[in-house]
Amino acid sequence: GGLGLGRGYLNQPALTAQRFVPNPFPTPEGGVPSARLYRTGDLVRWDEAGELDYLGRLDEQVKIRGFRIELGEIEQQLLQVPHVAAAVVTAEALGQAGRRLVAFVVPEQPGSAPDDLPAVCRAQLAQVLPDYMVPSQVVVLDQLPMTVNGKVDRAALAQALSAVSEQRPHAAPCGPMEVLIASVWQDMLGVSPVGRDDNFFDLGGHSLAAVQLMARLRQRLGIEVPLRRLFEHPTLAEFAASLEGGRAGGHLVRIRPAGQLTPLFLVHPGEGEVDYVRRLAAVLDPDLPLYALAATGLAPGETPLDDITEIARRYVNEVRAVQPDGPYRLGGWSAGGNIAYEMARQLIDAGATVSLLALIDSAPPGAVGEGVPLPTQADAQAQAHAAGVTDLDADTLRRHLAVRAALARALSRQQAVPVPTTVTLYIARDERRTPPPHGWEHLLGRALRTRVLAGDHYSLVEPPHIAALAAALTLDLAASQPAPAP
Repeated sequence: GGLGLGRGYLNQPALTAQRFVPNPFPTPEGGVPSARLYRTGDLVRWDEAGELDYLGRLDEQVKIRGFRIELGEIEQQLLQVPHVAAAVVTAEALGQAGRRLVAFVVPEQPGSAPDDLPAVCRAQLAQVLPDYMVPSQVVVLDQLPMTVNGKVDRAALAQALSAVSEQRPHAAPCGPMEVLIASVWQDMLGVSPVGRDDNFFDLGGHSLAAVQLMARLRQRLGIEVPLRRLFEHPTLAEFAASLEGGRAGGHLVRIRPAGQLTPLFLVHPGEGEVDYVRRLAAVLDPDLPLYALAATGLAPGETPLDDITEIARRYVNEVRAVQPDGPYRLGGWSAGGNIAYEMARQLIDAGATVSLLALIDSAPPGAVGEGVPLPTQADAQAQAHAAGVTDLDADTLRRHLAVRAALARALSRQQAVPVPTTVTLYIARDERRTPPPHGWEHLLGRALRTRVLAGDHYSLVEPPHIAALAAALTLDLAASQPAPAP
């Protein structure tokens, strides 16, 4: 209750009457009166000390990676998929990395479901639901198991999931390193067995689980592994080989190095890592070589950089090591767009051509204020607690926070210098606002093109909105692709 309480559900009077109820409690002395209360759906009880114990939910709402999810909403979307006659979604334990969503679907004609039905289900859900609501696994059953009371037998569903995991074809890990990594993945993700060709993210892993994986490897092997290594080598065999090959230096992450088109280089946001590029790779042309640039300072011994000119200089050197000559195609999300802008300036000053400069919801130079404080150990511990991470040491979190602070300082000192090339700005509609003085429009004039897309600053690079971003980016990539030599 209180002054911030909503008025109800739009055009749903019955649901409003059910969830918004009269306040039966007296108003405390000097307190703010609240005529109504909202039933959250949490089941609690008073203890002897007068505090509330949380017992669970009264509905089918679950919490995954900090997001509250209505399982029924996912089930309704699954019923829109061709060939699906019934669907149930459950939240299963994801080993030591929380929980994951698993969908069980029954085809319209049992026994004759298309082989790719699970992939079709996930792909269609990704078009209409955010990434955290897309089940990591879809299991096809001839029929849903039911109890004698006519309800779905969830214990039987768990047994069916276990049976499917055991029957899943896989190539056994080879060598001590692969065996060790497989055991860590099994413990973390609750998937067994894990094969050498399995992809960490396809097994249900996500960016937070990836951070926990690096902490676990530090404990088991005594080595520091940059998170970017997993983005570059997501299968068990590739990842194990990269660890045995020693520590890879540099900023460049080869998300998809193969392809006949001119490469696209995308820069990390203010957090320093490049998970969004991995997600973009899934919805961009598979013939497009895609590279990412991750920040320095995330590994022990590295010093975060807080000068955008120096950051861009290092990144340009790594880009030119892959592609010695232009035309170059650069971009970045958030702070990454600002760094890509400075990279383009340096390349053009050196006589190179930049055919595409894509700024994905990036603030104009000078929009980030100065005086960003360095993180403290208390800051790191608070961040860990909020994220539900229990096996990360404070030093690791301090490094991540220090990178954010350094990049913010670098942005605050970026000079508003025009670049003699066309710049495309992809704006999140929910974040659109009047640009501040000396913004992109003021700086670039007719050289600026804008694409306004659905989503906010963060959901723009998450499903389902990332599909629209990829479609807009694809058009600009096509226009900037050099014609083949005669």
